[in-house]
Amino acid sequence: MKSIVQAMAAGMVLVLVAFAPGNVLAKKWNDLGLRTAFSASARSEYFQQYDLFFNYGIPLEWRSPEGWGIGTRFESSVGALHGGKKTGFIGSGGPGVSFNKSDMGASFDVGVNVNIMDRRSFGKHDFGTPVVFGAYLGASYRFDNGIRAEYRLHHISNGHLLTPHVSNPGLDLHMFGISWGF
Repeated sequence: MKSIVQAMAAGMVLVLVAFAPGNVLAKKWNDLGLRTAFSASARSEYFQQYDLFFNYGIPLEWRSPEGWGIGTRFESSVGALHGGKKTGFIGSGGPGVSFNKSDMGASFDVGVNVNIMDRRSFGKHDFGTPVVFGAYLGASYRFDNGIRAEYRLHHISNGHLLTPHVSNPGLDLHMFGISWGF
């Protein structure tokens, strides 16, 4: 548990430095927020996840004159995954795409990521490797004050890419988040 707290503290320091006034990269940051998740399907163990996440805008965007369109971003997170009476660090990063109207109001999101964990098994649930892949489909709503609420269905899997000899138990999570937009 101590290593999880240290990793989350290091992530917070990184975020604070990146958002510092005058930092040229700060202009591209989209969101900073917190998420929680729980198992969406009955598997060998019940899981919960808690994380701090941040989105960085990738300058690829296509918009109609009315403002509707597709925006891209890179999303990263640090947090804790709990299942099978075990808790471990989980960090992720990967690209995402949003369909929305000028980043306000409703948004529909899809993305993929790579997840790094400090353990490969949680009780009876063995991912086979501490490096797993993720994909999500979700919806969010950004209010006028910059607050964004989101829901996503997130799938984590070893994909048989790094461990073809190990079963692929996968993990489906209902994720809920709240963030502040810049």
